[in-house]
Amino acid sequence: MTYILGLNAYHADAAACLVKDGDLVAAVEEERFRRIKHWGGFPSESIRYCLKEAGISLADVGHVAVNSDNAANRWRKLAYVLTSGVSPSYIIKRLRHRGDRADVAGNLQRTLPDEKFTGTVHAVEHHLCHLASAFLVSPFDKAVECAKRRGYEIAHLVARRVAPADFDRFDAILAMDKANLASLRTIAPTRCKNKIELLLDYGDEHYGKEVPDPYGRPDKAFEIALDMIEDGCRGLAAFVTRRHAVR
Repeated sequence: MTYILGLNAYHADAAACLVKDGDLVAAVEEERFRRIKHWGGFPSESIRYCLKEAGISLADVGHVAVNSDNAANRWRKLAYVLTSGVSPSYIIKRLRHRGDRADVAGNLQRTLPDEKFTGTVHAVEHHLCHLASAFLVSPFDKAVECAKRRGYEIAHLVARRVAPADFDRFDAILAMDKANLASLRTIAPTRCKNKIELLLDYGDEHYGKEVPDPYGRPDKAFEIALDMIEDGCRGLAAFVTRRHAVR
């Protein structure tokens, strides 16, 4: 059994999360306790909350990951300091915070003086943490397994945001639910709004419905979502075949 404590420390929206064997146990922002919006500092209260939710002590945590690696992009940081005209006081403040972030073990000791941390501290590059927080505790593995049982290989696929050029590039843009449908129609040029539809407007059994997000729901929810997607895709394929007389 492995517990990993993740920290956003000495940065806006300080927070902590706790992961047990790859499953998210608890996550909270420090502002919830301090009542200061976007509070930045060491998330001591968030850490206490996460440990309490899991019913463990700091001694049970094997790894702590903090979302800042002082060694990352150091030459780019130096170039920015030399060319951007930042004030000396800003530089001093950043250097002080850099030292605070590096002393994770010391911060933990001061936060929980009656407990002992014997695990390993990992400094992780900030933007890599953004990717990890979205992917590592997501149900992506469940989606992959569900798709594979039906002969689909999706492990290599990567999602991206819709770009302005997409509205001219594609003949149709299909949304899974009405919220995304409305968002797409809001940003689409007027000439392209008729390209945007719900996937299940092409469905048969599930015509006009929305595909529910299976995130955080039982495994069966992934099967149901895929049933509905297949229904919409079959209808879309039939529509394209009729329209273009594909033989």
